[in-house]
Amino acid sequence: MNGIEFGKGLGLKVSDALMFPLCTDNAWGRGCHSKLDQGGIYDKATAVGLQITWLHQTRDELKRLGQWPEQADRDVETFVGAYLRRQVTC
Repeated sequence: MNGIEFGKGLGLKVSDALMFPLCTDNAWGRGCHSKLDQGGIYDKATAVGLQITWLHQTRDELKRLGQWPEQADRDVETFVGAYLRRQVTC
């Protein structure tokens, strides 16, 4: 999740709490990373929806393992929550 909609801007990076693993291309085909990024196959709305889903799946797994820091939830709420609230008002 590195778009402006999640707090990224000139010289700014988003919180590490908004990261999730993606598979790479291999001999059998394109991975989800290239499908999502740099002219991938998803339109913007689909790409953002997938990123939010993958973020929550990653968060849930890290919570299950006891490896999700409390600050990360605040960052998710700050950046993803703000994005979702903007979508509701549009």
